[in-house]
Amino acid sequence: MMKGQAFSTFKLLIAAVVAVAILGILLQILGMISPPLGFEDQAGQVLSEATGGGVRTGATIPFEEGDSYIGDGDSSFYIEAGATEVRFGCDTGFCEPRIDDATEEGSWSEVLRIESDGEAEIRACCNNDVSGTLGWNEDELCFVGIGADRSIMEEVCDIDY
Repeated sequence: MMKGQAFSTFKLLIAAVVAVAILGILLQILGMISPPLGFEDQAGQVLSEATGGGVRTGATIPFEEGDSYIGDGDSSFYIEAGATEVRFGCDTGFCEPRIDDATEEGSWSEVLRIESDGEAEIRACCNNDVSGTLGWNEDELCFVGIGADRSIMEEVCDIDY
């Protein structure tokens, strides 16, 4: 039984409070969901950290067949890493060049081409070996390994822990 004009106003007020509470909960949930970083963003972030030394590991991200990335120092997403050159390696079977043995049989390239869809973790390290021990005489040479094992990255950057 409804009585008086205040009853419908009170129902409206309750509905508004419930709606605001539900909206607040939904906004908190949506705020926690962030879109995954793309390859350029993730590689740039991991490389920036790698210039401080050691092997840095990023998230597992998806790759699409036909994608191609250039890793020289002129690439916009590598400039902040401070590297004169970035070389790619891959050992997941869906992209080239492939890493079989980091310093002997494996190949590292300035261009990464994705040959089939897949997901892989990104690792990066930098080497400022100006003496040329690894065969390169660069001020700083950084490596991005797609799906590369941490030990491979440590070997190619000549890192001893």
